[in-house]
Amino acid sequence: MADISIEQLLSQAQQALNQGRPEQALQQVEQGLKRWPQDETLRFWQALLLYQCGRAQQGAAMLEDCLRAQSPEDWLRAGLQQVLADPALHGLSQAVQWGQWLTGRVSAQALDWYMHGCVLARLDAHAEAEQALLQALQRQAGFTQAHYELALCLHRQHREAEALEHFAACGPLEAQQPWFHYNHALSLQACGRPDQAIQALRQALELDAGFLDARLRLAELLAREARWAALERERAVIVEQLEAGTRADNTSPYSADVALLPQAQHRLACAWSERVLSGVEFLNTPRATTTEQSGQSPLRIGYFGGDLNLSAVGSLLAAVLPWHDPARVEVYGLSTHVTGDAMEARIRAACHHWLDLSALNDRQAAERIQALELDVLLDVSGYTRRGRPRILAHRPARLQVGLWGYLNRHCAPFMDALVADAFCARKLPADWDEPLWLHPHSLLPPRLDPDWLTEPVPDRRALDLPQGARVLASFNAVYKLHPSLLRAWARILQQDPDSVLWLGGAGSPAAWRRVHDALQQAGVAPSRLIAAESLPLGAHLARLKQADLWLDTFPYNGGASVVAARTAGLPVRSLAGEGLLGRMSAALNQAAGQTNGVAETVEAYIMAALEIHREVTTATLSLADWTRAWEACLFTGHLAAGR
Repeated sequence: MADISIEQLLSQAQQALNQGRPEQALQQVEQGLKRWPQDETLRFWQALLLYQCGRAQQGAAMLEDCLRAQSPEDWLRAGLQQVLADPALHGLSQAVQWGQWLTGRVSAQALDWYMHGCVLARLDAHAEAEQALLQALQRQAGFTQAHYELALCLHRQHREAEALEHFAACGPLEAQQPWFHYNHALSLQACGRPDQAIQALRQALELDAGFLDARLRLAELLAREARWAALERERAVIVEQLEAGTRADNTSPYSADVALLPQAQHRLACAWSERVLSGVEFLNTPRATTTEQSGQSPLRIGYFGGDLNLSAVGSLLAAVLPWHDPARVEVYGLSTHVTGDAMEARIRAACHHWLDLSALNDRQAAERIQALELDVLLDVSGYTRRGRPRILAHRPARLQVGLWGYLNRHCAPFMDALVADAFCARKLPADWDEPLWLHPHSLLPPRLDPDWLTEPVPDRRALDLPQGARVLASFNAVYKLHPSLLRAWARILQQDPDSVLWLGGAGSPAAWRRVHDALQQAGVAPSRLIAAESLPLGAHLARLKQADLWLDTFPYNGGASVVAARTAGLPVRSLAGEGLLGRMSAALNQAAGQTNGVAETVEAYIMAALEIHREVTTATLSLADWTRAWEACLFTGHLAAGR
């Protein structure tokens, strides 16, 4: 060591690294630092080698000390590469500044802009990432990796048609990667091209049969497309892979709910929570608020998520929020997906304060929420498509509670509880360990805002409904339908020859054709199946008044769709199943005292549907009473958490 120069020492370290001995390389550099403790080059190499040796957090801290605006371009590039190669992305926040220094130079290359865009994308700064990636493509039009990253960026901004253009520009190198086909499938699905999305997922599985993320997404799509035979085959493989310990790293447990895979939900929730927390820096715990110190009103409540607009959850919020007592509750609307639609306008008008968080990255949004010093933050989107759980992972509020949007286990240390009711909570999995805040009446409100009931009721002929028939309605997404449910409906129709089945909801035309085909194969004549088009909420509620009975789905009950049916005055037949998702509709019947609408078995469900139609009694529970009870639930949960 006494006769060696720094250049020779680094050459030896590089040789050790090339031979797959990073620990030896690090040891050599650290020995050099004992002799030359102030040498910047050795310190920089030490930081890089710490990453190579699996000590990325320590390496990120050292890189932050080493790198500055005047650092050599190669150093800045190497720093960005190390951060992007680290699965936990240690040093991500500092890497933004390194990218800014690098791309601010006249000599900036396409690769520099690409890496800077990748860092911004990992921080969910999608608009800035898009601009950086476009700069990379301006400098190198055939940069296929930049096209791929830009496609992902556009997908996350819900600009699917543009995303598909950039997927198409990717080259053969990307096409050999399973993740390329997986991500391509997401955009194809969002663009309403489910058959092509299924094909892309199958291409991913041809490249890697153990790619559990792709198989789970495929199962979800098959459920949405009513391809039940193929779904059963995929379910069997998924269960086998889960039992073998195969891991899914990029799939929300919401996919398991859609594909009716309860065995997968818990594992996926744990993995998803771990992924959400990766690289997140916690904010300081908010200080004790005036409400917390004194127990006085008003309680500061934040409704947070991407569904404060035209959505199933949005319709429930629009019904409840106007009934909050401003003397007891101060309401904040915290939207991560602003649409400008009429439902959003209603929700916004009912909130005392409104924040548009859609253009902020996760950290920025969390800081904005933290500054509000909320007493309770209610996440209405959870792990569904519009959820932004990484914002909550920063812990912007002391109490963070799941409401409506995702009714299953979160397995997340940043979620303190989930809202339910006693009936829903009665049959939870034996290993359920997440706290619940129980509404004293029902998890869902009893009806939607009566202001929606202003449209004229259309004539049955205008709806293609037979004049003398008993109309059984069920407007649920296709993924909630499956052969055993359809067979039960077929038996109801066979035993009630004067009835017709009126169906509609989210699903492709091909998926609905498969549903109708399955019912016909079960013995239902085509003339007794009535298809309903999609309508605005007011017109939908008006047409529901021409139905006689609502048939709910099982094993997962309907949510907002059932509340809409009850708003229109329809009696509801529900099968009380397992867990929160399997008991929502039944809980509404139970809370209203309409126990004849709640069945415990399929046979009882069929018999209940065949009962003579009786009008729903309207003097059950008002929105005002439900909301007062909801406020009491919030105060109870908040005070209990403060003890």
